[in-house]
Formats: sequence, C-alpha cells, structure tokens
Amino acid sequence: MEVARRVLCDVVAEHGPTLATDARRLRYILNDLCPDDRKAVFALSAAVEARVTAELAASTRATALRVERAGRRLADELGLAEDVARWAVESWAIALGYAGGDGGGHGGGNGTGQGDHRAALVVCAQGRGDLASLAQALREAPPWSRIEVLPGVYAEPLVVDRPVEIVAVGKPGEVVAAGGVRLAAEYALVRGMGLDAGAAPDGGPQTLFGVDVPRGELFLEDCDVSGAELACVAVRGRAASATLRRCRVRHGRQAGVYVSLGGASALWECEISENGGAGVEIGWQGSPALHRCRITGNGTYGIRIYAGGESQVEECELTGNRLGAWSVEDPVAE
Repeated sequence: MEVARRVLCDVVAEHGPTLATDARRLRYILNDLCPDDRKAVFALSAAVEARVTAELAASTRATALRVERAGRRLADELGLAEDVARWAVESWAIALGYAGGDGGGHGGGNGTGQGDHRAALVVCAQGRGDLASLAQALREAPPWSRIEVLPGVYAEPLVVDRPVEIVAVGKPGEVVAAGGVRLAAEYALVRGMGLDAGAAPDGGPQTLFGVDVPRGELFLEDCDVSGAELACVAVRGRAASATLRRCRVRHGRQAGVYVSLGGASALWECEISENGGAGVEIGWQGSPALHRCRITGNGTYGIRIYAGGESQVEECELTGNRLGAWSVEDPVAE
C-alpha cells in the first residue's frame, strides 16, 4: 500500500489538487499505475467519494485530529477496516500538503504541517513557553488548535472541553500530567504524554479515573497511563469512544481499561499490565476491540466481561494474569 501512497503524492503533484474531487479520474489513474494494489486504490477513491478530502481542506489546524476523525467516519460509513481507512485519510493529508509523515501509515512524523507547528500554543512548566499551566492552555486554546507541552510535571486536573491536539515535545517520560484527564468535547487527541493519576495534585483525593471519557471521541497515541482509584482509562456511555495506539496502561488500583454503559473503544498494540483487577473490564454493553495487545500480570483476569458486554480480540497475548486470561460472567445484571 505504500507504493500507492507514493503514487498518489506524485499524481496530485502532477495533476493538481482538483484530482481530490474527481474519484472516477483518480481511480482510472491509480488502476493504471498501481494495478496490483486494488485495496489501496479503492480506499483512496472512497475517501474522495465520501468528501474526506474536502473535510481535510476545511482547515489546516489540528490536522492529526482531523485525520483521526475522518478515518473513523470513513470506516463507519463504508465498512472499511479502521487501519485501512486511517491509512487512506493520512495518505490524502500528506499528498495535499496538510500533514507531514514518514510514509509508515501509523502516525509517523509529527502529524501536522509546518503551519500548524508555527501556530501551536506552547506550554512549559519552567515558564519558557506561552503558558506555564496546561489546564490554562486548555481554557485558552481555540478549537482545533494544537498544544505542545515541553518537559515537566503538570500537577493539575485537566478538562478537555474543545477539539484540540495535546502533543508532548520531548523524550518518553519527560512530559507528565498528574491529576486525571476528562474529555468534555466531541473530539481530542493526546500524543506522547505520561498521564499519571496515581499522585493526586496538592494532596487531594485520589482520582477515580486517570483518563475519563463519558462522551466524545478521544485518541491516545504513545501515552503511558498509570494510576487511579478505579481504572486508568474509562470509556462509559453510548456517546463515548476511545482509540488507544501503542499505549501502556498500568498500575490502576482496580481495572486498567474499563468500558461500560454502551461505550466503545479500539486498542491497537497496547500493553496493559500490573493493574490490581482485570487488565480490561467490560461492563454493561461495552464493546471494545483489541488488536495485537499484550495484557499480562494483572491482579485478576486479563479480560473480564459481564452485564452484556462483548469484545473482539485479535492476536493478543493474555498471559500471567493471576486468575487467568478470561472471565465471562452474568450477562443480565451488572
């Protein structure tokens, strides 16, 4: 599929961005140049027919978040596999110059164009940025903007009430937010952050959920989520969804990831370990999908399902959990 991505970039450069509005012409060109990659040609053409390219062109702000949102919409509307839909949208973002990337199709590069980088709101705990408080940055950032967080510990509860990207700038473990994160917006993306709810700010009460998603859609990439009284990550509600990629989820007092009350989530290549209860707990009509995850060393089960919950599990490792890999309990009452 990466050949098709390179070809797309070349033909858009040659024929101009109007190609992003002509699915029939695009399909003809790609079929001629990529005859052996029908899946990629279909996905790229489908993105045009679904007006994903128009959505990307609507704004150059928060491009990575727009890619995530458009990819999910493409998957839902056309029934494409989520990773294929995301690849198609990311390919168009790169070809049209709205995003940077390394051609890997898995979020490589910083995910934004240079215009986004210059417009970012910079947070530095040592006072060398626009603001010293991440919570204040969330209150002041315009919708669809990007917040870059420099190394430091930000010990403050965070409420994300508008669509933004929060991106750590530094090596893994250098940027830590303590105190919990709650999503109160339609979309948000968090990348590269340490999210430690184990130590409550100012000696306050223990945070119940390290990352709390009662509504909206949250994308977590390359984050280390740890601590919390009930669960490190909670997705709880029919209007709630979370996608985790390459995240570590550990040291929750009870569950690592909790999905209930009709919530949905997708976990890709995550490690969920050393939680006091189940690694993944699926309650009332929760429906997470787990792909190539490692769920190990948890205090009860790797995955616990009850009260009408369900899960799709693909190529996951479920070893070393104290009571076993699975528990499927009473489907009627939680």
